[in-house]
Amino acid sequence: MLLPDEAGRTILTERGALPSLDIDLDARETTSAGAWRELPAIGLAGPLLDCYVDQSTDPANTETEIIGALVELPAPPTTWVPPEGWTPAPLTDRQPHVEPGLAAALAERLAELRGDRPVPELRVPWARHGWYAHARSWIEQVLRDAGRPPPTAVIQSRHWGISAVMQVETPAGRCWFKASFGPFRHEAAVTSLLFAALPEHVTPVIAIDANEGWMLLDDIAGQVVGEDREPTRAAFESLAAIQSGLAGAHGDLRAAGCPHRPIGDLPRELRRTLATPTMRAVLDLSPRRIEQLLTTLTTAVEAVEAVGVPDAFVHGDFHPGNAISTADGVRVFDWSDGAITNPLVDIATWASWFDDDPDHIDTIYRTFHEVRATRLGHAPGTELDRLDRSTLAAVAGAYHTISYAGILAALEPHRQTEHVDGIGEFFTLLDSATPS
Repeated sequence: MLLPDEAGRTILTERGALPSLDIDLDARETTSAGAWRELPAIGLAGPLLDCYVDQSTDPANTETEIIGALVELPAPPTTWVPPEGWTPAPLTDRQPHVEPGLAAALAERLAELRGDRPVPELRVPWARHGWYAHARSWIEQVLRDAGRPPPTAVIQSRHWGISAVMQVETPAGRCWFKASFGPFRHEAAVTSLLFAALPEHVTPVIAIDANEGWMLLDDIAGQVVGEDREPTRAAFESLAAIQSGLAGAHGDLRAAGCPHRPIGDLPRELRRTLATPTMRAVLDLSPRRIEQLLTTLTTAVEAVEAVGVPDAFVHGDFHPGNAISTADGVRVFDWSDGAITNPLVDIATWASWFDDDPDHIDTIYRTFHEVRATRLGHAPGTELDRLDRSTLAAVAGAYHTISYAGILAALEPHRQTEHVDGIGEFFTLLDSATPS
């Protein structure tokens, strides 16, 4: 825990390290939510200024998963009495001990507190002083305008580089607030458009602030699909219904900020992306290998385009964690990376959740194409008959690699590790489809 004083001259330490709390997370609970829940035990409360989880830890072979996280709080009230052993240390002293994976983030914060470093332009709004109060005030106003009671609690549920999610408790039920970072700020306007057109397939929208990239959503009674394989067809049905219902609304989607990403542009975009410093630091590729990858991708794009599936509104991160199974079917949420492009790129993300079960992946692909054939009028089996799996994997892998590269480039350097695994996961699809 990083706890400065009001003047920003000292921070609390505990035996030469940052003071710490041990938190047992509940199922699906985030570190931010767990920290919020435990702070009252030491006489503190939210908001959190930042929460950065150590991405370098690999707890897979330990009996208990113990992962470090750096939680930064605003200065505590002057009346607060810290736990025994927590003592102030001047900022001029050497950096307190933290896990190695948290050291870079801590060094940046300490330099800012000392005045040695300005707050970076890439710092997300929710990690800045005053943001929580501003967002809470907006939530309260929205609820008043909707004739609803004020919130009894606004809890930071997830706090990381690309978004801030807060759980809003009211006497009339639970709501959810979400703010998206710069490249995904259009998510609020796009989600509002989706709800207006297809309310039965997405999360109910109470209000948005398109300029801020904020939205307040009603809770949905249901269960996140996760590893449950039963709702797969229903999820694909919902996605196809959304794409069908928005077939004539691409202009409205573009006006809301939704990008158009034709797959014909992928070879050029991938070449540009692989040349960026961000990607060169992640992937060590020889010029010869880059040309091989681009040759494979160009051939694959031509094959997919030849099938003639028209562009549609795609989710961009369509996986079982972004779908809720309800009594009336599956609702799809989290449209951060939504775009207009070839709809076949969405299948790779759903299949990636089951990469240890090739037979089920076969079922996923077959079901995806069957639903498209039924709901969108494509001839049954067309895509499967004319496109092998490696062709689809090459196109989807390149598409999502470019997406993740854009995410990394818009994050502070120490936060890039939160998403670097996504590049590895999807680049492997293209890499595996490309002969050496």
